[in-house]
Amino acid sequence: MSIDNTQDKPTKADLLNIAFDESGLIFTDRASALEQYQQQGGQIVFDDGTGEPYSFLNGVRAKLSLSLAEFGLANKSLIDQRSLVRAKSKSDLKNTAEKMAFIRQHGVSAFERLPLNHIEPSAVVTRSDWRKLTLSQKAEMIRRDPDVVAKLRPDVEQGKTFVNHELLEKQQRIKGRSAK
Repeated sequence: MSIDNTQDKPTKADLLNIAFDESGLIFTDRASALEQYQQQGGQIVFDDGTGEPYSFLNGVRAKLSLSLAEFGLANKSLIDQRSLVRAKSKSDLKNTAEKMAFIRQHGVSAFERLPLNHIEPSAVVTRSDWRKLTLSQKAEMIRRDPDVVAKLRPDVEQGKTFVNHELLEKQQRIKGRSAK
């Protein structure tokens, strides 16, 4: 009795669905999107060794998921608009496909301006939190509330008194006493 291991291998349809999932976009009708992709000159080739799908468009070989992401952004009527990347930081972009889609949609300079992590303004309550913000985040918060810095709590651990030793030393030198 022989055992059939062909069920363990993903089918071409499974691999295409994986590529659509990895594109980071939600296509409203994958079959018609695939048809339009091929009508516009895109070719899909499965690697002989791995079986992974690749695309050829204008003579350039690329991972199919990246090509589908680019195709979806160029043909926005084929995708659910809620799946478009609206990133506030680089950490919001979960995979390479989302990063590439963001760069194609907004440009490299916009991607470079994104902070590494997004900090909600309501989370900024101490001066330590303030120092972690980028310059553009600080400017945005000051634009919304010019007195935001004055409202921040000092960086004091609970139960400890905050002493500005530099200022204390300066005041004591002014009074003629040495702080040491």
